[in-house]
Amino acid sequence: MLAAMEARLQKILAQQNRVYAGTLSIGQVPEKERTSRHTARAVQLSREESLIGLEVEKAILLITDEGSSVAFSEALAEVREDVQNVSYRLNRVQVDELTQGIEKDIISSLEEMIEALQKEMDKSDEEKKKQQQQQQ
Repeated sequence: MLAAMEARLQKILAQQNRVYAGTLSIGQVPEKERTSRHTARAVQLSREESLIGLEVEKAILLITDEGSSVAFSEALAEVREDVQNVSYRLNRVQVDELTQGIEKDIISSLEEMIEALQKEMDKSDEEKKKQQQQQQ
């Protein structure tokens, strides 16, 4: 379960990093110089962000079904809200520092959750090794 969740969050993180890079790219173009191509790209990024939201929702459901950590579920719920906010803002071509900041928060939260899962898996592996040594 932990490894599957970590893989899911790694996938979400990679997707979020791609959207963030796209947001930065559009954001570097002065607003008055943006074309319909920039608008279309922002709307596309909004759709990608919405798909990220669906993946986060699936992760929340998995955690809830497993009866796992409430704190982890709450952290993912906050990420989901941020993802929805970013999707809304990108759909309106709002690629400013606020949107970029929210995206950075999402990335940081995902990285922290992945790190926590990795530590928990390492701890679990160590406990299994100790049990195996005691049985010998």
